[in-house]
Amino acid sequence: MNNKWITWLLGCFLLFACIYLAQSKYSSFTFIHLMDKPSPQSDMVMYSAHTFSDPTSAQIVTFAHSLLGIPYKVAGKDEQGFDCSGFVSYVFKKNKVALPSSSKALILEGREIDLEDSAPGDIIFFTGTDPNSREVGHAGIIVSHTTDSTKFIHSSSARSSAYVKYTVLEASPGYLRRFLKVKRVL
Repeated sequence: MNNKWITWLLGCFLLFACIYLAQSKYSSFTFIHLMDKPSPQSDMVMYSAHTFSDPTSAQIVTFAHSLLGIPYKVAGKDEQGFDCSGFVSYVFKKNKVALPSSSKALILEGREIDLEDSAPGDIIFFTGTDPNSREVGHAGIIVSHTTDSTKFIHSSSARSSAYVKYTVLEASPGYLRRFLKVKRVL
């Protein structure tokens, strides 16, 4: 077997192990997931470990990851295409958590927490692209948070990458400037 198949098999094993743990009796566990799909230039797949205090957050992050690459669609709320809040609402709905599918209604849900206290499964909110407006215009789901990095998954409408993808907040000046708040709904 070549390295590509071994990597693929290892990834499948880890994903199934994570799903099993997410459904198990443990209240806290380490969850390993694929960080990004392999690039055409590399057969390598990146893995990262996160500790979840609640199995539902692990299921949400795992399911959100399975939707990577689905195209952006204005007012999209299903796997044919998502807008940002439709994506967030869909991921939570598939994990038995009902949330509205508009950013303006979504931001009213849950309780606000500091970015420093954010955890996988929390919802991150941004203004829209109008620099004169401080109204919510974009949302995503936090998949990891460390002292110097917050990674979230979202349905991006950017012309160059209009699909479900990961973004690191601190590596994106546009999202840093537009950051509004983080809400916990679990």
